[in-house]
This record gives sequence, C-alpha cells and structure tokens, in this order.
Amino acid sequence: MPLRFYNTLTHSEEEFHPIDPAGRRVMLYCCGPTVYHFAHIGNFRAFLFEDLLRRHLEARGFEVVHIMNITDVEDKIIRSIRESGESLQTLTRRYETAFLEDMQTLGCLRPTQTPRATEHVPDMIRLIQKLEKKGLAYRASDGSVYFSIEKFPWASVMQPVCKVSFLKAEMVANSTGFPVLASTTVPEIFPMGEPL
Repeated sequence: MPLRFYNTLTHSEEEFHPIDPAGRRVMLYCCGPTVYHFAHIGNFRAFLFEDLLRRHLEARGFEVVHIMNITDVEDKIIRSIRESGESLQTLTRRYETAFLEDMQTLGCLRPTQTPRATEHVPDMIRLIQKLEKKGLAYRASDGSVYFSIEKFPWASVMQPVCKVSFLKAEMVANSTGFPVLASTTVPEIFPMGEPL
C-alpha cells in the first residue's frame, strides 16, 4: 500500500515520492527548540510527531536523514544572558542538553544532525546580502533588513494555505544579522522580534 500524505497546498491526499532518485532516502527537516529555558510537555508534541513520522518512514524501508535545528540565539536568549550574566554558550548548552535528555526520556530517536543557529550566522549574513543584491530585500533606517515574499511567484499560491489572513510576511534581520520572522499588514509593521 502506498504512503499518502495530505497536501495543504492542493487540499488533497497525495502519494509520497521521495525526491531521492533511488526513491529510498528521505530528508526530514524539523524546527527544533529555542533553548532559552526548559521545554515543557506542550513543546514536545511536535517533536513526538516528528519521531513517529521518522519511525514510520524507517519501518517502510526509507533511510531517513533527520535534521533538527537548535535556535541558540534570539531575543529571549539575549534577555536571559543579560539578566543572568552567563555567557550565551553556557546558558544555551545547559538548556540544549536538558532538551536532548528529555527527548531521550520520552523515547525519541536522536536526530541525525542538530545544527545550531550560532554555527551558521556567517551563512545567514551571506544569504541576506545576496537577497539585497538581487533586490529581494531592503534595509530599513534602523538597520533591519526586510525580505518580501510577494516578490516570489509562489507567494500568492501559498496565501490561501494560511488560516490567518495576512497581506505579506517578511523575513527580518536585525542589525547584527540574526533573522527573525515578522508578520506585517500594510502600512504598519508588527515585528515578533526586537532588534538586539
């Protein structure tokens, strides 16, 4: 029996076909934790689902490469290190270790890779610079860089998928180059993150 998933873009069930030419390797990318504090059981719902999906794919004979990022720099983390006086690495490694131990306690398989955001800041900065050069991003007076999804052909197709109406969503990079997601309505901007 073929494996089928519900596609929220087409609103229909579709047979799953890996993009791997051999049809056996599946790349599974999952957003991981923001390690500014201990995770609670509600946070683990998504991670338990990802583990269940991975196990199901592996049981069907797929080789799964499971990548889960660790967000180890963002506004809440910056506030925590300012309040505690700890270094970024001391604070985030403590909560990252606790998160991975909790995952193990819940019986979840460890992801194949767990890249940290801080390990890829130069990559993020280069990407932002490329977007600016291509005219897909612009720098605001406060140093923030805004990326407008409406410049991409798929933006109008994706909008109906969202349950919350929006006019546009932008990728914002504050003056230190750390990206945060901001939702906007025209003409006002309501960022979810704050400049550092």
